[in-house]
Amino acid sequence: MKFVAAKCPSCGGDIQLPKGVDSAKCMYCGSDVNVQKAVLAQKGNINLDNIRELAHDAVQGSNYEEAYRCATTLLEHNPKDPDALLVKGEAAGMQSTLASHGLNELVQCVQKAVEVAPDDESINARAQLVIMTVGEAFHNLARGHLMEYSDHDTWGQYIEWLLETKAMYTIALDLNPGEDVRVALLHRIIELYRFLLEGYSGSMYTGSGEMPVKLSIADNMKPDIKAEHDKYVSMLRKYEPDYKAPAIVEKGACFIATAATGSASSTMTLGLRIFRNEVLHHSALGRMLIDNYYRRSPAFVAPILEHSMIRIAVKWLIVFPSYILSQLILRMRG
Repeated sequence: MKFVAAKCPSCGGDIQLPKGVDSAKCMYCGSDVNVQKAVLAQKGNINLDNIRELAHDAVQGSNYEEAYRCATTLLEHNPKDPDALLVKGEAAGMQSTLASHGLNELVQCVQKAVEVAPDDESINARAQLVIMTVGEAFHNLARGHLMEYSDHDTWGQYIEWLLETKAMYTIALDLNPGEDVRVALLHRIIELYRFLLEGYSGSMYTGSGEMPVKLSIADNMKPDIKAEHDKYVSMLRKYEPDYKAPAIVEKGACFIATAATGSASSTMTLGLRIFRNEVLHHSALGRMLIDNYYRRSPAFVAPILEHSMIRIAVKWLIVFPSYILSQLILRMRG
């Protein structure tokens, strides 16, 4: 049920009245309040300029709940208020959680704001900025969730959230932004596709210790995703002819190093990961070694985690020498 703010005509108290009913009781004095009359009286007392100022102050202060409330009040007086629509859309988007997000409401508000003010370039520019602001915040939220849980279910959810973010950026592109904004949007879309193509490597905690995890999209999805990535790279090169897209290096969990050292972020594990990305990945032989490692190494994780003697032996007889050798090669390469 939706509620509207009003004042009780009997005691003057600020009350919330349910919409769609004829009367309701005041929570303070218990008197019957005619809902329609109370709302109309309240509207007559509202200073809309003050409400608008409060809405913008609330956005600046990241008080999005208050901004949403103020924008809703403004829209009750004028449903075609483009400024209020943008404030409400941004507030809805920035209050998003991964379980319940306001991205659809954001898009609806932005599109309506542009529709009711088609010749106002400032509204169009603000609409693009709102989408970019919310898109970045939402993707950071999704990325943080993936880093915290690092499991296959979360990876599947992350892909959905990432594609929702990309869809918002596409809507911003459709608003015909200026060159600077268009370039910024294209950079962001390319980055999202790179996240998909590279996958994610992390770790999750089990009863036996920290278990490395490698997460990636299905092989049959990669050609289509890569084609989309390349399409936006081509679009960006119209504005930045010398642009070179960052190399796509598929993430991989260092299974044996993580199991032996006890951490996916240990010095040895991170050093070996850098060696993989900067040296092995750039040659056919190196890529073959990487592929064989990821196919065969998971089978050795359980014995390493379950037996401390094996873990110690692997750490100092295999992982540590490999780490030292990798660092020497990296230094020789400068």
